[in-house]
Amino acid sequence: MIPKVVLDANTLQVITAIGTVVIALAALALSVWQFRASHTHNKLSVRPLLVFDASYDPTVRGFGLRVSNKGVGPAVISDFRILVDGKDETASVPHPWADALRKLDLNYTFVQLFSLGSDTAISPQETIPLITTDQDQIGENMVHHMKNRLPRIGIVISYQSVYGEHFTVRHEGNPELLLDKEWTKA
Repeated sequence: MIPKVVLDANTLQVITAIGTVVIALAALALSVWQFRASHTHNKLSVRPLLVFDASYDPTVRGFGLRVSNKGVGPAVISDFRILVDGKDETASVPHPWADALRKLDLNYTFVQLFSLGSDTAISPQETIPLITTDQDQIGENMVHHMKNRLPRIGIVISYQSVYGEHFTVRHEGNPELLLDKEWTKA
């Protein structure tokens, strides 16, 4: 037979108080965990992802270098750099694209350029052309000249999410981006 344990009122109150404190601490721990999980989810739900696209566009028969936000939140630009042969062309230069193209001997009037200033925001799924041209305006003698120079252009973009997380994306320039078959007229 199991002996019967009799507890006095003070002991029962202590046990009840300890149980209440344990339940309150467990609830607090669960709330803190839920807050952190929610905060992490919120940060990921607005994370931008900038990617470069350097390609031939058959609809306009031209070429270009574009940056797109493939993420789900806006990308706030904090720094935009243009490189030629790996050398930064934006340091203390008022018109970095003009100087970069001049160094590459690409001073054609039909080349359209776009720079991203600080605090510019790129919305999700937005694409911004950085350098484009229309192939119909390029004489056959210019095609080879441009193909040998455009891949020498590099871009570095530093940006942040609305939560202040910092990211950097680089386009180092790549001669394989503009293939011979892409330059043939259809």
